[in-house]
Amino acid sequence: MKIYKNLFYYLILSLTAISLTFSGCKDKCEILIDAECNDNDFTTVDRFDEENCTCIHEKVNGVNGLWSFSADAYNESNIQEAMIKMDEGDTIHFSSGTFSFTNTLSIDDKRNVVIRGSGMDETILDFSNQTAGAEGLKITADSSIVANLTVKNTVGDGIKAKDCNYFSFINVATIWDGEAKTENGAYGIYPTTSKHIMVDGCYAKGASDAGLYIGQCEYVIMKNSTADNNVAGIEIENTRYADVINCTAINNTGGILVFDLPGLPAGQGHTTRVVGCTLENNNYKNFAKEGTTVADVPPGTGIMLMAASNVEVFDNKLVNNNFMSIGIVDYEVLAFFSGKPIEDEEYISYPRDLYIYNNDVQRMDVCPPELNIIGNTLKLIYQNKCDMSEILWDGITDIDVFKDEWTICVQNSGKIDDLDVANFGETNHEMQRDVQYFDCDGKESLTPVEVLAPTL
Repeated sequence: MKIYKNLFYYLILSLTAISLTFSGCKDKCEILIDAECNDNDFTTVDRFDEENCTCIHEKVNGVNGLWSFSADAYNESNIQEAMIKMDEGDTIHFSSGTFSFTNTLSIDDKRNVVIRGSGMDETILDFSNQTAGAEGLKITADSSIVANLTVKNTVGDGIKAKDCNYFSFINVATIWDGEAKTENGAYGIYPTTSKHIMVDGCYAKGASDAGLYIGQCEYVIMKNSTADNNVAGIEIENTRYADVINCTAINNTGGILVFDLPGLPAGQGHTTRVVGCTLENNNYKNFAKEGTTVADVPPGTGIMLMAASNVEVFDNKLVNNNFMSIGIVDYEVLAFFSGKPIEDEEYISYPRDLYIYNNDVQRMDVCPPELNIIGNTLKLIYQNKCDMSEILWDGITDIDVFKDEWTICVQNSGKIDDLDVANFGETNHEMQRDVQYFDCDGKESLTPVEVLAPTL
């Protein structure tokens, strides 16, 4: 009997020990949850495996090439880390909502990546509190896309894509809130020194230089996009083979500028088409930084062709761009007012080989409210009025230069005034209205540009 009692007590003690052991493990497991399961890695979801009394770190970001961020729970440094870690074929996706940043987000030396929001009006990348860097997004990536988001209130440029080949901006906006001012960033959407660029369905507002800018690029299509309340709405600068199609420029200083500047590494551009665009009320004051090229663009400019060659402008609607609806301008004009000499010996300063036809141009004889120095000076030619013709030519270059392959041909786009700027202020100065120099029977049309850029 005594033996049985001893066995009973031993069994009780054993069960108690086992119970305490499991109870101790359970307490330890609770400690693991609180103290050890969070590995501070944004790419994982951390959970406790109670059965095995261990932490599980399940990778969720970067799996199958997708990195997702929610506006309700995100960390700025994690987003930049994802941009560093992402591999070829990966996508970074932003949810609807506003993401605030204090630093530039940069993507460097990538290929075949996508930065995508949930919609231009749905995903906002807000740099209002930016303290480091200048750009919002700064990208060097081939065969890649930025799409469906807005970048706003950057210190400098909105989205800069440099040395990017086969690159697309799709349904992207860059915005500076409030009244347009000099302190805003220079460029909104800004591809430069790149090839095969697509800008489709984009919007730019408030840039102190150019809202939708293409600089020193080759093979570009910009279409279905709007530039609103910038200095230059759309600017094609020293670029070769560019189409601007079905775009809108409203309330800018100048609507669409096709410029070639001296001294740039890419040399002079050529071969641009401006087709089916609407340019309306581009009479806003020039708020560009002093010393920049666009600071000399007069308010009231619709389309300005400066030192550009092989350009075709047709089927556009220009309404109430009340100083220079269409301007054919020698860079010498801007050089004179800026005081910057032309030091590029290979540079040709005057526009040539132009075909301007079938444009609907309507304007009022009312000056823009705040003209700049060039505007006020040129207005003197019209006795301080703004009853200009639809097309203004500066008249600097001898008319005999424009023949053969350099012919300027104008049809069905309004009258042309020769401003005789070269003799302005001299006794022999003679502005001539409705000149017939550029009347013609037509020119061979340019071939539409083909771009090998990715799509969603």
